[in-house]
Amino acid sequence: MTHHKTKSKARLVPDSTRKSAAVMSQSQGKTKPASSPGHISDTAAAAPTVLSADDPTLSNGQSINISDARDGQSPLLGEPLLLAGESKLDYEVLLADASDAVKPRNILEQVWVRDFVDHQWSILRLRRHAAALMNASKTSALVAVLKLVLPAAERPESDELASNFTMGDEAAIKKVEDILEKAALTSDVLLAEGTAIRIDVIERFDRMAVNAQKWRDAAVREIDRRRLGIGMIERWTVQEIEDEGYRLIQLCPRSREAA
Repeated sequence: MTHHKTKSKARLVPDSTRKSAAVMSQSQGKTKPASSPGHISDTAAAAPTVLSADDPTLSNGQSINISDARDGQSPLLGEPLLLAGESKLDYEVLLADASDAVKPRNILEQVWVRDFVDHQWSILRLRRHAAALMNASKTSALVAVLKLVLPAAERPESDELASNFTMGDEAAIKKVEDILEKAALTSDVLLAEGTAIRIDVIERFDRMAVNAQKWRDAAVREIDRRRLGIGMIERWTVQEIEDEGYRLIQLCPRSREAA
């Protein structure tokens, strides 16, 4: 008669017996399933990098700090691609914060963390560029506003007044403020007019930022999905070992009686 395991019986099996049964089953080649595609063991999942500690050098002879790779900053990923004027320290702080939050376990997760940081850096860059573009349009925006509110006789002076205002001339600033006040306008009109002048470029910047946000979020999802898959495989493996152990415990008495 075939004996079937029940959940109530499973709970009555001591841990020591469970472990010994698992060992017996492994020795008979029954408990450990064949490695499924993509399965990564605990050792592999915990390995922070593919670098060898025995030979911590790159192909170009550059020495490698293994601790940096274990912190999620593998030198194999190269230097950050920064534009002139961008702070490498700010980038490294962002990378360190992201690595501390995710704690990448291997080179795959390091790549995804680096992708996250690169896309986030691109988003911040695009926003800075959009703001800089609007600031650069301030003179043109002021000229357009002055030509709308000034009398026709004073409009030819709009270009010079706007230029002096942008350069920080106090007399020009005071005159522009008086003009805007008489027209019941505020300095917000300059920002609005500057945005309208470069709206096409600013809108493209916004679309690029949205795309970067999607790629950034995709990197986070890849890490979550991979860790979830590894966790499920590990749970299935443990369950198969326990099930096989319980089966052996139930079959052993029958085997002794038959002998």
